[in-house]
Amino acid sequence: MAVKTRQRGLATTNRASQPRKPNTNRKEQRLSPSMQEHLMHYLPVWLLVAVVLVVFLPGILSGLMQFVLHLLSQAPWLPIIPIVLLRLPSLLSFARNKSGGVLRVLLLVVGRLSIILRGLVLRNRRLAIVAAIIIVMAIPGTRAAILNTAGRMISLVPVLRPIVTTSNLAPLFTPEIDFWAESINRWAQQYGLDPNLLATVMQIESCGHPTISSSAGAQGLFQVMPFHFGSMENQLDPDTNAMRGASVLQACLDMANGDVGLAMACYNGGPRVLSMPYDQWLSEPQRYYTWGTGIYGDAVNNYSSSDTLNRWLDAGGSRLCQMAGDVLGVE
Repeated sequence: MAVKTRQRGLATTNRASQPRKPNTNRKEQRLSPSMQEHLMHYLPVWLLVAVVLVVFLPGILSGLMQFVLHLLSQAPWLPIIPIVLLRLPSLLSFARNKSGGVLRVLLLVVGRLSIILRGLVLRNRRLAIVAAIIIVMAIPGTRAAILNTAGRMISLVPVLRPIVTTSNLAPLFTPEIDFWAESINRWAQQYGLDPNLLATVMQIESCGHPTISSSAGAQGLFQVMPFHFGSMENQLDPDTNAMRGASVLQACLDMANGDVGLAMACYNGGPRVLSMPYDQWLSEPQRYYTWGTGIYGDAVNNYSSSDTLNRWLDAGGSRLCQMAGDVLGVE
């Protein structure tokens, strides 16, 4: 018996010391030719999707975060609905076992109905999504939040523009605008806009005041609305404010087919003015159109003074320029 045990141990040791043979029956882990062909065929599409995600992802995440915060502020009970819907049958079953009489029967009926409802949701997911959208849209302010979210996403898309060769501002602008002349020329070349157009918009919007805010919430040199900025951007930083203002102005120019007067009215009153006749505009876009086209027309002609600019100053612009001059140290 001892001999047999020793022999069995030696046999086991010999088997353990022998190198393991490779398993020739195992298939190599490679992609099939059809899968390789599929990947190579759709490679440009995947690259395009990756580029789009890189460009749009910051704006999408920022916009969605703002939208989720809006929903939670308006309807803090909203996240509880799917939890209750999925766990309600078990909760009712537990309560039914702890009760009796009429309450037990009532809980039994409600439990059956909840099971049916949960089954409908799980089997008809498209219908559940439609119902969820209807519930969300019924929350007050949701449509405005969606539009603001879309505006944030669009405004965060980088804009590539041709370089403008014009580099001199007309001499008619106020000293507060001349203070920013070098920056205006740089922004104009960077974003492909006429520097006299940027100067005209800055003249009317802020008269060069870098930190002024309007009652509607517009910010800085170009009075840009907050939803055009990224969540981490300094809205009053001159370069950031100019970038977002130039983006909005260029979008208005595109929608107005290059009509500068309509583009400035769009910048002030929003794109909706472009689909309305002039006599149906609000008074503010009408005044903006009058001031803007007059001042810009004189600037294009390189006049040394502008009657339209003087009328704008007399109509209240001088007080705005006085505030800007105090901040900039310009007299």
